[in-house]
Amino acid sequence: MEFILNECSLNRQYSSMEEFVGDLGNVVGCINIIRRNPVNTISKVNDFYNSMVTQQEHIYDLKNRISEDDELKSFQLSLDAEVYDRPYWDDECVQNLESSYWWNDRNVSVTGMAEAAATSNQLLSFRMDGLVDRKIDIKEITSDGKQNMFDVDSVFSVKYLIGNYGSRLGISRDDILIERYRGTRVDYSTIEREFGANSLEENEYNLVMGTLDKVVQHESFETMAKDDGLEYKKYTPKQKGKNWFSSAKYRNKCIMKIRCNDIIRAFGYRKGDQFKILRIERDHKISNYG
Repeated sequence: MEFILNECSLNRQYSSMEEFVGDLGNVVGCINIIRRNPVNTISKVNDFYNSMVTQQEHIYDLKNRISEDDELKSFQLSLDAEVYDRPYWDDECVQNLESSYWWNDRNVSVTGMAEAAATSNQLLSFRMDGLVDRKIDIKEITSDGKQNMFDVDSVFSVKYLIGNYGSRLGISRDDILIERYRGTRVDYSTIEREFGANSLEENEYNLVMGTLDKVVQHESFETMAKDDGLEYKKYTPKQKGKNWFSSAKYRNKCIMKIRCNDIIRAFGYRKGDQFKILRIERDHKISNYG
């Protein structure tokens, strides 16, 4: 896949370089995920380093503001390396230089936004109104007055990137679900990989994802318990030797199960306001005993 780092999404909107650095987690996270597979590319304009972060400071000023916080420092160094790394889309420009390109009322000709429209690639944008995790319309007006409309995706967050492009980027289903549900009632980061979504058929995967979406949408665990479709209830195996969670690490956990369809179940436990997913059962053989 090909992404274009959107210089138009840096337009002096940050009040300070410190605010900008504190906001880098998503964009740099996206860069790192895209870079996992060497066939993916992130291009940018040659002079991206001149993009304005604040009213007075450019991207190149980032070098002078290296944070003492290790995580923020890592974000800064990753972005700095990306800015000066090839490819540069304006080395071989695809957009029609005789046309004008418009986003809303802004002329974005000879920018990464116009290039994304011309190449059908995705934008990787910084936080800016109208460009956060959404499709945008870019209009081309040709030299003879004809108009062409392009639908371009502007990616900001890791969650949006993985949710929409995870499979194409080669991200595992379990990692996709971890990001999809991060910060929600469902915590998928606790999944035991040998019992995760990677072994599911496509229709099974979609069923599990639909069920977890439903869990997230519920107001509380109490409303979940009243949902006949979910059959959210305690896992209570009565037959000795048939407890799927008999090892010591589950000793103090109240294992619950959720119905995905007539056969598939998701097992986990509640901790505070989150349901921590442990395993997915495909054949109902485990659930039959409890």
